[in-house]
Amino acid sequence: MPAKITKTIWLPALLWLVVQAMLWYTNKIGITNEAEKYISQAGYLQQQGAFNAAKYIFYIIPILVIFVCIKLHIALASVVVTQLVVNALATVTFYKIAAALFAKPGQTMCATVLFITFIPLQYWNSFLYTESFFYSFCIFYMYAFIVLPAHKTSTHIIRFIIVTALFFTRPLGILFVPVTAFYYLSQSRLPRYIKWLVIAGAGIAVYFLVNFLYTGGGDMDILIPQKEGFIVCYGYAMPQPGLQVITTGNPLNNLGYFILHNPLYFVKLAFFRLVSFFTLSRAYYSALHNLYLVANMALLYGFSLLSVIKSALVKTPAFKNILLPLLFIFCAGVMLQCDDYNSRFSMPLFPWLMLLATNGIFMLPKKRTKR
Repeated sequence: MPAKITKTIWLPALLWLVVQAMLWYTNKIGITNEAEKYISQAGYLQQQGAFNAAKYIFYIIPILVIFVCIKLHIALASVVVTQLVVNALATVTFYKIAAALFAKPGQTMCATVLFITFIPLQYWNSFLYTESFFYSFCIFYMYAFIVLPAHKTSTHIIRFIIVTALFFTRPLGILFVPVTAFYYLSQSRLPRYIKWLVIAGAGIAVYFLVNFLYTGGGDMDILIPQKEGFIVCYGYAMPQPGLQVITTGNPLNNLGYFILHNPLYFVKLAFFRLVSFFTLSRAYYSALHNLYLVANMALLYGFSLLSVIKSALVKTPAFKNILLPLLFIFCAGVMLQCDDYNSRFSMPLFPWLMLLATNGIFMLPKKRTKR
């Protein structure tokens, strides 16, 4: 490790230890609610050698980690330790991303501190959910496209491995497939008709994957959020009687029919889902919790906007061809379904916003100096 990094790494390392220790002490080990599904599937895999539903293939990485602990008769706390090790690697990786983008060590440190102390993202490291691994893999994804040299074959192999890991950590990873395809197409010199063919192929692949995912029934019924009027999944709702729906063997066709035959109702739902997606605050949180979230959003959104307006950072290939498509596709996804009860769907976007916000924060002293 370069001397420049080793001299400054102790401060974020200490901060990381404090934050993670506090969260683990406060939350204990999260083995209830959603974690029960993955623990149950790991046990089922041990006994039957398979999952009891095809949809769990999209959660295979966190399930396999739990499976190994069960198989070796190791306490489930080992899963949390594994998640923390991966998160620590992701934190170092984020530091290196910031160092590659910013000339000043202070900017790198600021971005890293924002990442370490952003509790909505760090909160899940002691839960046996999919989020901890998924968010860490999102950081590795950023590193692969921002830092690794594009001219090396190994870079493209690493990118493929990371996208595959995202894909098999939670279903949300599917969204990184078209984004990655868009990035490569935007950088290529292929004829336009070839690009359109690739886009069409990627779209068809995602179409079939989503249909496959939503044929699992239960909580994977694509029409439940629409019929129940969910803004927040199994939380805020605006139900409406007399809705027109069809139920066929094709989930996306069912959704398309719903949108076309209930347009005003769907637009209303989509708008409030988008507001929820960006605000993070919830009526069932305490006033102090919501105040913390509002302060964080004001900081990140405000300085990110300043960076977008006054800086060229967002125009760089990684931001322009990954962040913006990612933002678009995540927003479209939450508008078509519902926002997460604990705002987990928006978390993959925040490391990008932290980099933009840091850039915006350090533009203020420049402005005063010029005056």
